[in-house]
Amino acid sequence: MFGGIVKTLMLAALLVLTALLAWAFESRNMPALQVWHSALDSEFMAQDATPNSTLQDYLDLETRLFDELQDKVYRRVARSSSATS
Repeated sequence: MFGGIVKTLMLAALLVLTALLAWAFESRNMPALQVWHSALDSEFMAQDATPNSTLQDYLDLETRLFDELQDKVYRRVARSSSATS
């Protein structure tokens, strides 16, 4: 009775491990990340929140992030797409 369950679990674990290894090897051949994947310097992290953080602090950070997104991503993408047109 338990032998069948153990075999099934071992097979499932082997399939998951095989899929993870296949993905790891395949991901080595993927193209580099685009600018919008890693452009922002001011991203919000949980450690940035303190008990004294206010909604205004959050809104100020949001404004800075959107400004940075505009400068570092949208303008670069717009420039590169207009250059290829």
